[in-house]
Amino acid sequence: AQVPPAAEADLLIVGGKVVDGSGGPWRQANVAVKDDTIVYVGNAPVKAKKTINAAGMVVSPGFIDMHEHSEFGLSFDGRGLSMVTQGVTTGVLGEHLSAGPVLGPAVDDPMMVTAPVKRSWTTLGGFFDYLTKKGIGMNVVSYVGAGQVRASAMGYENRTPTQAEMAKMKDLIVQAMHQGAFGLSAGLVYVLNSSDTTAQMIELAKVAANLGGI
Repeated sequence: AQVPPAAEADLLIVGGKVVDGSGGPWRQANVAVKDDTIVYVGNAPVKAKKTINAAGMVVSPGFIDMHEHSEFGLSFDGRGLSMVTQGVTTGVLGEHLSAGPVLGPAVDDPMMVTAPVKRSWTTLGGFFDYLTKKGIGMNVVSYVGAGQVRASAMGYENRTPTQAEMAKMKDLIVQAMHQGAFGLSAGLVYVLNSSDTTAQMIELAKVAANLGGI
């Protein structure tokens, strides 16, 4: 974005203090946007359909909220106003529990879905499809929750999983990773994962790691 675009930009933000996230000091610059891409940052003349005067304001990339529970909120109102009005443009979901999978003995957690939203998905990929079809105003990243796969494979009993149940949990993690999960999360102090041993968590974490997850 160092060369002024030859074509007309859609949006030009002028006069702001640009903080680009690289760690360097702010600088006075204009920011030009075409479609959904920043095409120029600098002070050369740029033609644009719309211009915003940001004098006295900071222009920065959107913030990433690394730990939020917006599954239900975005399912109900995809605009995510409580986030985007604070400058958050990417939310990381799925800590300990996740919007999917919801299979077998697993039940809907009110943090994920409750009236008036009616869950129409059973997998994490299905949840992503639901949000995409509904339309959302921010970017979403989600882990698959270790508690979620445990509930889907064996319910809420405080006991050691059988070999078949461990295999099912691993299969569900593989499925979620292929559907776009960022990795595996766990809440070891909470019911479900508080029943897991270190060795069991290592086994599950290896599955996500082998598919590029964290």
